[in-house]
Amino acid sequence: MKFSWSLSVALLTTAHSVWALKDNTLNSASLLALDFAGNDLMLPTGSMSLANPLLAIANRPDDCPPCFNCLLDAFPCSHFAPCNAYDGRCSCPPGFAGDNCSVPVCGALSDGKDRPQRDSETCKCKDGWSGINCNVCESDNVCDSLVSSGKNGTCYQGGLTVFENFQQCDVTNRKILDTLGPDLPPAITFSCNQQNKTCDFQFWVAEEESFYCHLDECAFAQDVKYDDTTTSYKCKNIKCSCIPDRMLCGKDGSVNIDDFLEEEIAGPADFVCSGDNKCVFQEPAMNELIMTMFGDPAIYLSCRNDEAAKLMAEHIPATLMFKDMRYVVGGKEVLRDVSGLVKPGQVMAIMGASGAGKTSLLDILARRHKSGTVHGNIYVNGRTVSHSEYKRVVGYVDQEDTLMSTLTVYETILYSALLRLPRDMSYDAKRFRVMETMSELGILGIKDMKIGASGQRSISGGEKRRVSIACELVTSPSILFLDEPTSGLDSYNAYNVVECLVTLARNYNRTVVCTIHQPRSNIFALFDQLILMAKGNLVYSGETRNLNTHLKSLGHPCPEGFNMADYMLDLTMYTGKTSKSSSRSTLPTRGGVQAEQEEELYGTEPSSSHDNSNGIAGFSTTTSPTFTRAPSIIDDSLQWESELASREQDRPKPNGALNTTGARSGHAHDTAIGIDHPSSSGASNSSTHGGSPLDGGSSVDNGAHLRSLVDGFKQSHILLGVEQAIDFAVQGNQADDGTSTPRSIYSNGKAVSTYLRATRWSQFKILADRTLKNIYRDPMLMLSHFVMSIFLGLLCGALFYKVTNDIPGFQNRMGVFFFMCALFGFSCLSILPSFAHERILFVRERANGYYAPLTYFSTKVLFDIVPLRVVPPMLMGLIIYNMVGLVEGWTEFGKFFLVLVLFNLTAAGVCLMIGIIFEEVGVANLMSSLVMLFSMLFGGLLLNKESIPANLSWLQKLSFFNYAFEALLVNEITFLQLIQKEYGLEIDVPGAIILSTFGFNSGAYWKDVQSLGIMGLCFFLVAFIWLQFRVNERR
Repeated sequence: MKFSWSLSVALLTTAHSVWALKDNTLNSASLLALDFAGNDLMLPTGSMSLANPLLAIANRPDDCPPCFNCLLDAFPCSHFAPCNAYDGRCSCPPGFAGDNCSVPVCGALSDGKDRPQRDSETCKCKDGWSGINCNVCESDNVCDSLVSSGKNGTCYQGGLTVFENFQQCDVTNRKILDTLGPDLPPAITFSCNQQNKTCDFQFWVAEEESFYCHLDECAFAQDVKYDDTTTSYKCKNIKCSCIPDRMLCGKDGSVNIDDFLEEEIAGPADFVCSGDNKCVFQEPAMNELIMTMFGDPAIYLSCRNDEAAKLMAEHIPATLMFKDMRYVVGGKEVLRDVSGLVKPGQVMAIMGASGAGKTSLLDILARRHKSGTVHGNIYVNGRTVSHSEYKRVVGYVDQEDTLMSTLTVYETILYSALLRLPRDMSYDAKRFRVMETMSELGILGIKDMKIGASGQRSISGGEKRRVSIACELVTSPSILFLDEPTSGLDSYNAYNVVECLVTLARNYNRTVVCTIHQPRSNIFALFDQLILMAKGNLVYSGETRNLNTHLKSLGHPCPEGFNMADYMLDLTMYTGKTSKSSSRSTLPTRGGVQAEQEEELYGTEPSSSHDNSNGIAGFSTTTSPTFTRAPSIIDDSLQWESELASREQDRPKPNGALNTTGARSGHAHDTAIGIDHPSSSGASNSSTHGGSPLDGGSSVDNGAHLRSLVDGFKQSHILLGVEQAIDFAVQGNQADDGTSTPRSIYSNGKAVSTYLRATRWSQFKILADRTLKNIYRDPMLMLSHFVMSIFLGLLCGALFYKVTNDIPGFQNRMGVFFFMCALFGFSCLSILPSFAHERILFVRERANGYYAPLTYFSTKVLFDIVPLRVVPPMLMGLIIYNMVGLVEGWTEFGKFFLVLVLFNLTAAGVCLMIGIIFEEVGVANLMSSLVMLFSMLFGGLLLNKESIPANLSWLQKLSFFNYAFEALLVNEITFLQLIQKEYGLEIDVPGAIILSTFGFNSGAYWKDVQSLGIMGLCFFLVAFIWLQFRVNERR
């Protein structure tokens, strides 16, 4: 029986070496299999299985090693790698190669299986990769080849398993380090696969592997709290194996734990990392071994410097308190005696009808610049802090989203992080904090999508709102203020946004304060604290759950099944039409919607925004501690009746509405913030608990009924409890040392933790990068300038081609120079809409402490204005100079370009100055056009200089057209000899004479250049001064 040579080769694929055969055919009787010892085993003729890969050739030479085949017990795969049943080869895990997967590889993880094996003591990794076997990524771009085509990879360095992760950690057990010595540093590599729920663990000594473990049935989670961030891997099963003749496995007479690993280690095993850069690997039997040999309860590790977790850990919970807040604008009292408090982990809603003073109160609490006079006190944890410290621990989200349309979601939040996170925090840590923030708000799945402009296809309104929130949340503020966060959103997105805020507050111990106009009942149920405003007066301030009890005590309980939010607005807006009866017939409704209709409309709540809809399991916030959402107020139309009865029975006593002692002891971090504004002689800062607070009702249009609501709350035990809690906290922190009242636990006297943000130079680099991205992603303006310069340069070159050295040629030279000045002067008007689009963004980013005005102005000038005002004149000048035939010489050529660039920058400076001074684009456009026309009028072409009246001749000194036009002509004409033919005669006319005839000074070139430069600098200086002192937020 004959077999072809190809079959023989197929049967020999598992061999390490192949020796020459004398014949191309083999007899089946000569085919032998090898047992594990390499002995020849004769197979009966014809009984050979063609699928059996264990065949080898008879009469194997003595120096030929047996063929490796993992299907034989003698050839196991290292790292518990699977064995291929078809070819007997091991399928090695990433980072290892060789027949039995025992050899570390180098290069990069992205190289796949084509990675070089390590042939020395250490590996040389490719750029962007590190680790013993080059599996640990260091930057995002190196991961691009690991994801689908067209998508950007992300290198997560926070320890959380998103798809598949690879970590390297240093062993920190002191006794282990002492035993091995400084020349044998121990380390571990740890990798996990999210899809398979498996992990692999390798223990190394001096980058030589000692033993390895495989873990399965693993669960991955990340627990982010206000004072710590914990990443954990919990695996049910584990199996380990030693590598023979390695450290801890019998090398040079060392201890051998081979039998222990195989027989005792079974699981479960935990790998846990906390935010203080400490990690622990635990398994019951291994813990016992470590305790016996080294005296430690587990293997302690240092895996990463988790600066993002450190930021969370250093956060100080803030209880916001405010008392007797008053605000007066132009003699009109907008707010009167407003008090309240909100604790960490709570969300406070400020509600009221339009004009009630909601936004004014929010702005004052956030310390935004107000145009009126503010009175009252604001505290955080009972203390006062400076304005600068306060601004560093609060975040403010405006009602309207002001985002740069050309940036992606990730870039938008990243720039906020780079500009405002601690300057000593690494870039990777800031980037990871951005990823955490996007995960918290459920926008991780859209991180690579552009924000988009109005009218363009982009992310949704709810997603934009969450991006705006993320820009503030990324700095981990203690207090977050939001102005109408649900404005313009549909009910589903509105609920998701508010639910994200509640999760933020409760899971991360943040304090959230927001204004909201008319929320759905299921949104209203999420609020912990409520402030109800009416005509600037305080109608209610306290826990939301006690609102209906208070209203019932005043004779106005919310009717059964009615939306409490709607009822409150109706109660404060239409009090003149409302009686004490709780009958629904006397109450205005939303088109007669009854309880049954509301139940049908709102009974089904939208799905939680915490669902992992982005498909990235590793960042699902379901792994974080969650809160139990309160049921919708109108889920059951009978709910109100029973709750009213129960709340009436449980109604707290006047001294127990707020347990002030408990409020203090329950927040060990209570230290505080306050405002110190000058008092007005015409208004009292004290709160009144009796009588009418409205001066006879002159300021309340709805009459005595609204006054009764305001007076009723001023006399209530709820307000008394709030004020007592504030007074107790303030007095406790103001007590002298040695008294029985404890001071704050913060010995440095600070109520909040602060840090230094990016330096001016760092701000400049970050803003420069953002500006350049904005330019090249929206290149139409730049391209239009470039195309215009090239096209008009060619057109002018054709019209004025090779001008002659005579009087008509002189006229043509004047024409081309004046045209170029006019063209570039009016093209600078394109600056106006450019800055107008960024004005609101600048004002809000400046108010939120992103950067200093100087750094913004510098990047605006250098990376936005200069490319559009330097390159176009150079393009046009290069084309025109030779085509028109201007004066030859490199010196004159350089002077020509110098004047063009200086003129363009000066024109850009005046347009930028006008654009900054005048907020309205139309007005700025008109003023810029008038300035250009004025400058052209006195430029020297339209009006002869000698004919200008003496008393008005000074006006030409204000014309930058005059300086540029004169400098260009002087550079071109001064040494030119013009020839004029008249009556058959050729008359030589020196260029200087022609210049003097038109009123130009042939020696004024450098004077004109100097004047252009000074005017340009003055325009930019005035623009910056106005930007610094006038373009700021004032509400």
